[in-house]
Amino acid sequence: MKPKHLGRLQQVADAVYQHEQRAIKAICAEETALRRALAALDAGGAEFAPADIGKTGALALSGAEMAWRKWSGNRRAALNAELARVLARKSQELTRVRQAFGRSEAIRMLHGNRPGKGHQPG
Repeated sequence: MKPKHLGRLQQVADAVYQHEQRAIKAICAEETALRRALAALDAGGAEFAPADIGKTGALALSGAEMAWRKWSGNRRAALNAELARVLARKSQELTRVRQAFGRSEAIRMLHGNRPGKGHQPG
């Protein structure tokens, strides 16, 4: 392959790699947001911990505790389902990132190892 074609091919491979990196960053941001939401849900339910059930008199009498537990259980299930979908997408995207990186590095090696570039064989 001609050197000028390798240079163009390198530019394309680098652009694809950068695109895939941006995609994985977006997915990681989604994952982080979901994990934070789950942690906040856990922290919000701390007031209804089993040791405190006898101390929450008014909440227990009003049914707020039961409503919270039902809502938080439903919310946790929804967040975990979404997290599972995001983790599946992340796994697929990581494969694409690795492939794009491999292509970019292979072309970089070919481009850098061509005769006349000062490469000394081992």
